[in-house]
Amino acid sequence: VNEALATLNQYPDGGQYNLKRAVSAKTGVEPENIAFGNGSNELISLLIQAFVLPGTHVLTSEGTFIAYQLGAHAMSREIVATPLNGRGGYDLDAMAEKVTDSTRMIFIANPNNPTGTLLSAEELRDFIAKVDSRAADDPPVLVLDEAYYEYVDPELCPNALGILSSRPRTVILRTFSKAYGLAGLRCGYGLMSEGLAHHINQVRT
Repeated sequence: VNEALATLNQYPDGGQYNLKRAVSAKTGVEPENIAFGNGSNELISLLIQAFVLPGTHVLTSEGTFIAYQLGAHAMSREIVATPLNGRGGYDLDAMAEKVTDSTRMIFIANPNNPTGTLLSAEELRDFIAKVDSRAADDPPVLVLDEAYYEYVDPELCPNALGILSSRPRTVILRTFSKAYGLAGLRCGYGLMSEGLAHHINQVRT
């Protein structure tokens, strides 16, 4: 940060060339499959803007990150939210039952913010199978928000990158705000297919 002070008179690189390559080296995801936002919040809004058209809806849970609801409302999009289960986590069975042809995007925070519950790999795998069987011709975009994944034992945290590689209509959101303590820099990133990243960059200002 101190080194950057001398160049603050210059506009930043809108393509985030160096940062993309650093995140690519860290995650193993190709640079063209990475999109950045002013925190994860901007990416949430951009995803809804790009993929949730009028007459369709966002699906998530009650008791989760408020930005999903705020992003949908800002775009005048319907949001369907199922109650939490008895453990304070996502009720994936209830969510799967709400999937229709109008479901364009599903948000799941894992670990959940603010309750801290964690979905297992098996739970996510079963949920994805149910969702894709109900919307086989045009499945919704599944957004796995992993803002807190660095706090979880890697052996317990589902392999979201594995889900992304097998299901292209998946987005993984991560951020420098939490474990890295850089909330003031407003830097979040999404890992996704090149096609989804292209659409995100088409709608950003």
